[in-house]
Amino acid sequence: MNESHGKGRIAFNCYFTSTVRHLFRQKRMELGLPYTRLADFFGVNWSTIRKWEMGPTRVSEIVYRPKIEGFINGDYDRILKSDLGMTNSDEELYELPSSSPIYQCMERVATAYQLCQHDDDITSNFLAEIEDASRRAISKLVSQEFKEYLPHEKPSPRSIHTRKGLPPDFED
Repeated sequence: MNESHGKGRIAFNCYFTSTVRHLFRQKRMELGLPYTRLADFFGVNWSTIRKWEMGPTRVSEIVYRPKIEGFINGDYDRILKSDLGMTNSDEELYELPSSSPIYQCMERVATAYQLCQHDDDITSNFLAEIEDASRRAISKLVSQEFKEYLPHEKPSPRSIHTRKGLPPDFED
């Protein structure tokens, strides 16, 4: 059974309960680790990390027990953060709550990239689509932001009539 022991630590007995899955995913997201980086740390394939978090894996091999337990309890936080090149000043910049829509979106993009990276054409098209979508979104946001700073002019009667479909020489 997975249970707490001493100073709030979680004991891991090789069974991936819903609580263990949740804690494992929460820790990975808290550290901002993609599946591939955490997979490198554990010496497994990225899909194994996903299966530990989401299923269907129910029991881990005994060799991973101490490392999984240590990971869940934060024993490797400093090592993993330093491997990412995060200093104390960077931590606040990169910390996003795992429930935030932007974090979840980035997670989906990273997973999709992992799935298509074996094909250069698909990867290239995927990255071009992401670049195009982000460029359009930023452009839209910037144009909306600056609209409030533009001077508000009263439309001339001529432009009002033209917009209504009336001839420009029509008079009220």
